[in-house]
Amino acid sequence: MLETVVATAIASFPVVTTLAALRFAAWAEERREERVGRQIALTDAIHAQLGAVTAPVVTRGASGGWRVATSVPVDRPELAGDILSIARRVFADVPADHPERLEIVLLPREDRNGRESLRRRGHGRGAPRGGAGARGAARPAVLPAA
Repeated sequence: MLETVVATAIASFPVVTTLAALRFAAWAEERREERVGRQIALTDAIHAQLGAVTAPVVTRGASGGWRVATSVPVDRPELAGDILSIARRVFADVPADHPERLEIVLLPREDRNGRESLRRRGHGRGAPRGGAGARGAARPAVLPAA
């Protein structure tokens, strides 16, 4: 009797392992499709409301939390609030009482020619002499979504 159980377990091991691998692949594909769908929805919403000012990157952590990383032109900081509100609207199904479930990272972006904007270089109004280079590299702002 014991020999039959052991033989059945050994014979079924490859089938069970293959089924488990297929199930894992399907789960991973569903997560990828959900991530890509959220990224497309967020990009479309930003472009519809603000134009093509940024292209967000949406990722999902192992714990299931969402992370949105996007750049904001340093010469148009007023876009940050608009981008945050759009992201919050697109991710409205993420519970607001769990801020760790949605992380929004705003990164400063230089102009299209690869130069810092005039304000960042210290030539804009109210900017100190020496610009960002004198203070060091800019750090990304990580803001809770709630």
